[in-house]
Amino acid sequence: MTVPFSSSEAIRRIREIANLGDVRTTGHCRKRMAERGFGFQDLLSILLNGEIKSQPEYDEKHDQFKYRIDGSTIDGDSAVAITVIVSSHAVLIVTIF
Repeated sequence: MTVPFSSSEAIRRIREIANLGDVRTTGHCRKRMAERGFGFQDLLSILLNGEIKSQPEYDEKHDQFKYRIDGSTIDGDSAVAITVIVSSHAVLIVTIF
């Protein structure tokens, strides 16, 4: 198991990756986006402007820590993205609500 990033380091890395454009989504995330009316721009808004307010949790399925990002959609609605930093160049969104 790896050591989690601090909240400030995790959000810095996630924003950097989101700006570079290598944001990946799981099938579960894509399904939830469709069900809940979220678009990819909403997801980017959460990643680029949101904050990590809780401690990371270890995600056995992805063998990484997952970070909860509380933010808002492009319309200003509150939303949350559960995110895994896959590498220094990629982030995986597990789900959104």
